[in-house]
Amino acid sequence: MLERVSSLALILERMHVLYGRALDLLRRERETLIILDFEGFVNLLKEKDEVLAALRALDKDRLRIQDQFAVLWDMDPVDLSLKTLGEELLDMGPDFKIQGERLLALRGNLQNVLDELKRRISNNENFIEKSIDSLRNLAEHLSAKLTGKPGPDSRKTGVYTDKARYQGTQEHKGNLIRKRL
Repeated sequence: MLERVSSLALILERMHVLYGRALDLLRRERETLIILDFEGFVNLLKEKDEVLAALRALDKDRLRIQDQFAVLWDMDPVDLSLKTLGEELLDMGPDFKIQGERLLALRGNLQNVLDELKRRISNNENFIEKSIDSLRNLAEHLSAKLTGKPGPDSRKTGVYTDKARYQGTQEHKGNLIRKRL
């Protein structure tokens, strides 16, 4: 049983390292977007996918070990979290107490990293949305200037048609501009 606890601790340590790597990837992702390095951004996306796949595999192993403890202790696997597992180990003797404290400390470290990861993801999401809006706005203005058609900031003027309706001016949405060679 101590072997399972120590292997669970090793899994949590590996997960901590991978979550730290994910934090670094998110920081680098923001930097590549700022300097408009799209090739670097694509490489970062691939690297993030690899990290996420490794984290999923480790999480699957973690849950498998937790389920084994749930069976041993005749508990519902849904009710057995890392916290309850660590607390149960504290009451089982000196060797288990050391492992239980280690698990609780690792769980706390993981929680801190996950909180930081959530914050960084939220910040990057907002940054990406604002960047896309800014690029879209820039494309609308550029498209309007190059084609000479009214853009988003031009006044709306209606033109009377024979059918007693007004037809508004067409506005550019930042479509691609095709040059004739």
